[in-house]
Amino acid sequence: MITAFQTHFHWSNLTQAFLELKRILKPDGIILLACEWSKLAYYLPDFTKQEKLENYLTDLDLHLIDSQRKDQWILYKIMKK
Repeated sequence: MITAFQTHFHWSNLTQAFLELKRILKPDGIILLACEWSKLAYYLPDFTKQEKLENYLTDLDLHLIDSQRKDQWILYKIMKK
């Protein structure tokens, strides 16, 4: 399992970062990304629309398996395809 809490919107190259996470992730591993909704909306506004995030991840051979929003927080669970 790889976790990133309140960090992914500061990655200088988001695509390169996801590709590196995919590279080091075990075949059945999970990436957990979590942050405050307001920060996601500010730094990565396209990803507030789940379909856009799913399409982005699909292009990287990753799969959004779950997302949960509670109060001001959002959590994404991502696996390799």
